[in-house]
Amino acid sequence: MSKRQQPVRIDPTNLPRRLREGLMEADQLLEKKNPVKAQKILQELAKDFPHREEVLGLLTNACMDTNDRRGYLQAIRELHSLRPNKPEYTLGLAEGYLSNGYFFLALQCFERFMNRWPSFPDMDEIRARVNIVREGSNTFLNELQLEESEAIEFARKHDELRVCLDTGQFQRGKSLAREMLQVKPDFAPTRNNLSQIYWLEGENNKAIETCRAVLAADPDNIHALSNIIRLYYLSGQKEETPEFIKRLKESKVDAAEHWKKIAEVLSFIGDDQGMLELKAMAQEETEPYELDEYFHHYAAVSEAMLGREKEARKDWNQALKLQPGFSPAQENLDDLDLPKHERNGPWAHSLGEMIPEKIARELTSVVERAAKNKNEDKFQPAVRRFIDTRPEILQLASLILERGEKGAKEFVITVADISGHEKLLAVLKEFAFGQAGSDEMRMQAAQILSKHNAAPSGTVKLWLEGEWREIMLLGFEITPEPTFEIPLKPRALQLYTQAIEALREENWALAEKCLREALVLQPEVPSLLNNLALALSMQGKKEEGDALLKHISQDFPDYFFGQMSLARLSIHEKDYEKADAILRHWMETKKKFHFSEYNIFCKTWIDLLIAEDKLKEAFSWFEMLEQSEPDDPDLEYYKQHLELIQKIESIRDIPSRRKKQKKKE
Repeated sequence: MSKRQQPVRIDPTNLPRRLREGLMEADQLLEKKNPVKAQKILQELAKDFPHREEVLGLLTNACMDTNDRRGYLQAIRELHSLRPNKPEYTLGLAEGYLSNGYFFLALQCFERFMNRWPSFPDMDEIRARVNIVREGSNTFLNELQLEESEAIEFARKHDELRVCLDTGQFQRGKSLAREMLQVKPDFAPTRNNLSQIYWLEGENNKAIETCRAVLAADPDNIHALSNIIRLYYLSGQKEETPEFIKRLKESKVDAAEHWKKIAEVLSFIGDDQGMLELKAMAQEETEPYELDEYFHHYAAVSEAMLGREKEARKDWNQALKLQPGFSPAQENLDDLDLPKHERNGPWAHSLGEMIPEKIARELTSVVERAAKNKNEDKFQPAVRRFIDTRPEILQLASLILERGEKGAKEFVITVADISGHEKLLAVLKEFAFGQAGSDEMRMQAAQILSKHNAAPSGTVKLWLEGEWREIMLLGFEITPEPTFEIPLKPRALQLYTQAIEALREENWALAEKCLREALVLQPEVPSLLNNLALALSMQGKKEEGDALLKHISQDFPDYFFGQMSLARLSIHEKDYEKADAILRHWMETKKKFHFSEYNIFCKTWIDLLIAEDKLKEAFSWFEMLEQSEPDDPDLEYYKQHLELIQKIESIRDIPSRRKKQKKKE
């Protein structure tokens, strides 16, 4: 790559605060030799503040420091489009093309630079380098068997087609491919790149047809073999792949990226043992420098999947030596450093490498359009119909949950939830009750299954913190949407608000006074009666309070908080069977809980389970409460209470453990 770009002068008075602070932080990180972190900050800034010369200038320097050739080219291309008359950017673009192997675009850019700025410093050195590149490119031009000018134009289009593939300019790419095939119909790289564009646009059949055309003329073409395996796998035609996988593994073609292309496919289809065998073969038959960062990344994923974490770390670190800014290796290493139950990896491919971005965009559009109808009866069927037209989503869901990155797993879980698609829920069930992914994500999947009646509500066993543990599945949704009851008149609402504040301050007498006045204005409102029952009980007026609770439960059976008060009263009276029946009724029938309802529901379950000496189940409900309400002031009380009971239980167990020990002796 070229020399570092001169930092663009930043005018702090005319920049948004977040942009200014981000640029300053990134600049300081670059000065402190921490380009990886600087690059991440600048990439985020480039998304939020596009086409800013200040951001792109620093980003090119960060990419140079991390040896991120592709990232550098993307940044310098945009810089050059903003300031095409700046010689440093034109030279930087030429160097970017050269370092990424786009030799003919690099030559074109160098020639433009030399003609326009002939007195630029170090011009003799630049000309010498250009001559070396020209000589090196002659072999490719000769192989085209075209007239010199036609061969050079064809080679430039070949480079531009590859750039279009990398940057998502698919329409331009297809147009270039058609032009090139008119000149050289048998040029396999054109068709290989075209098949990739077809796949990225979601046109699998066209992509497969294009690969077959290449293999008909060149049966050992390593790129076409790799592409067609992945395409058949994506479209659910796995039965078509064995023949091509065998040919790919046995291929001895001395082509660029030979080992990488085989490794890419093996990692994609999950052949971990085959990947390790390939690695051993590659190390025996090639020089170390011939294996790039992607090869080491794919090998590391397979090693980690097989439990060989030490070897996986070595390969990911080797990938980072070859490409210091190589995010797949760094992200997998960061994931590997987490406790086992928090890990989401390992993963070889991103969501975009598994499901084309176009399909993800189309799905988002379908969801948004369906959501506008505000009709749940139409929403889910619309999403399900779309999924049925895109077999890629169904075919890859299982692979993504087993071997995908965190974002890809979240994508599948979300789509399964919003669609309720039977096949996706079946895949989600395998994931939830398996051992892949983090505990948190599998618990989320399990709760979604329960919500869609694809798994039973109640106690189930999940793999948590390295062991099978019982947890409670809830077949309902927790929502911020308020639950409505009888609306209060303005004065009654004012008194109710004063009463709630008095209850918070434990001023029970004032709360009682306000609630009685509100009930005169608006009698038989369950929320007023329920809070009055609480105020009375806290003042020792238990009989009157209990009578009110029974009145609420009998005359307002659909009032949730009243039913919870009755359940707690039943626990106090040691009628655990009645409390259990009340709680289970609501767990089975109520499909949506407001946050406040869920809060009291969890606490009532905890109280009942503690009273029944069911410590494990009580801890499960405590963990669910802690997840939903981490700042709840009652959490510390419940935690201390449960831990105290646990200690008492362990002391009680000492005699029985001693007896068992004596028997062994």
